[in-house]
Amino acid sequence: MNTRPYPLSFGTGAMLLAWNQAFAQTQGSNCGPRDHVVARLVERHGESRQSIGLGGINQVVEVFASLEIGTWTIIVTLPN
Repeated sequence: MNTRPYPLSFGTGAMLLAWNQAFAQTQGSNCGPRDHVVARLVERHGESRQSIGLGGINQVVEVFASLEIGTWTIIVTLPN
């Protein structure tokens, strides 16, 4: 019985997830007025708000996602 494929597949999956995370972080900051950021998420990615909550220091944290293609974005809105 061969037990090696499972560890190899988990390792490959972990590498792909790490690469995807690094790629997303290198795309730069997308700061701007909230309404512009939300409009961009809707137009470019088809994402809509799925969740909202409060973060530290009066921050509003929102999760946007596209249920069709599986992309997601977290935005943080500051009081200023």
